[in-house]
Amino acid sequence: MVYGFLIAAVISSGAASNVYKNISAKSDSPAMSGFFPTMWFLPLALFFGLRTVSSGTTAESVMKPELLLPAVIGGVGVAFAASILIESMKHNTLSVSVIIVNMNFIIPVFLSMIFLKESAGLWQIFGILLSVAVIFVLNMKKDGGASGIKDALFLPCVSCVSNGVVNFCIKVYQNGNAAPDLNAFYTVMYLSGAVTCVLLWIMIGNAMNKKAEKSERSFSKASVDALMMCGCNGVYYYTAGLLAGKMNAAAQFTVITAASILVSLGIGVIFQKEKITKKAVFSFAACLVAIFCQASGI
Repeated sequence: MVYGFLIAAVISSGAASNVYKNISAKSDSPAMSGFFPTMWFLPLALFFGLRTVSSGTTAESVMKPELLLPAVIGGVGVAFAASILIESMKHNTLSVSVIIVNMNFIIPVFLSMIFLKESAGLWQIFGILLSVAVIFVLNMKKDGGASGIKDALFLPCVSCVSNGVVNFCIKVYQNGNAAPDLNAFYTVMYLSGAVTCVLLWIMIGNAMNKKAEKSERSFSKASVDALMMCGCNGVYYYTAGLLAGKMNAAAQFTVITAASILVSLGIGVIFQKEKITKKAVFSFAACLVAIFCQASGI
């Protein structure tokens, strides 16, 4: 069962990278980048909300601090991560964008070691460092896009931290509850994310008002991508929640990161017609070794 969850998390995470890039291409302003995630957060909040109601979960249990606090923090984090990622991808090629999505894995791993007292063996740490090496190798120089790491450093860092905080919040909720209600947790998380995105949209609404007609067309074109993100995002975070109670953070996030890089780069080469470079070959090999190093934690 664990391997099934891992495969689902890897495929959904890898596919999401490519869908994010498509959405980024259709966002013509920072306001739209802030609003687009609402298109998949609200349906996911409704989906998990219906599951919560049908399971008989009471309002009192949903309002408990051990569920509410990490879920709201996770919702704010996922809103910032998604909206900032869409905006930052305007400055990078798909290969670099894949790395932006996956750099966040380091944060929950080390936060779990510090606050949840999880441990990692030498081989697991080596696998983590190898995954970090892949990140640096793929960012060593421009990959043919509009700009390289120099012009897109701050936004990816903020997005990565936000994504890492989301994964850590899920881990905290799982570890602190004997029988965690994931449906209720994700209902609150995605609803908080949608509200945050709407607030972001309002705060930078002037940019959208100046391009209202063009933004409407972009909104319409992004509808299919938003539906795809509903599936990718929902499957990834739900399986991440299930895995959080069965694996340590080092194994979980390093395997998902390394494997999803393989999936995303594979999609980029096959469907996006990106060139196979020496960096890509090294990254494929290094990711395979990084996954192998986490075998003891699975």
